[in-house]
Amino acid sequence: MHLKSFLLGLFVAGSILLFGCSSFSGQSKVREALLGCWYGEDLQANLERRVGWLIERKQDGTFTVEFRSLGEQHLPIQTEEGYWSLTGNTYTTITDTVAGDKVDASNPQYTDVYEIKSKKGGEMSYYHPGTKQTFTAKKVACDYKAP
Repeated sequence: MHLKSFLLGLFVAGSILLFGCSSFSGQSKVREALLGCWYGEDLQANLERRVGWLIERKQDGTFTVEFRSLGEQHLPIQTEEGYWSLTGNTYTTITDTVAGDKVDASNPQYTDVYEIKSKKGGEMSYYHPGTKQTFTAKKVACDYKAP
């Protein structure tokens, strides 16, 4: 068995276990609130430009996110897919596909761990300690078209 497959299986099994246990702690309501499509914009320091993203978090623990540059110079849209989980206020994504190509999901660069700062109605704010950035996203219809 490949290490990537093993780690991915472990992540999915852990997510299922945590989801099952979370219903006793009220966490399932928080998880349910994160499902669906969310849109946000921010300045990506590594790209030196503003970027908009539309993420869809699904009940089965998978996600699809589409990134597009904002402003005068447009870069191609980039799509990523993978798995997401929620434990307490920690929201984690593991990307396994970028632009349709499989990546090594065991590589730490494809794992992002965020701390949820607030979740009020249709808006959430979450912090990435690695980049020291806070992101804000608003819940939108999944057919939302970014400006």
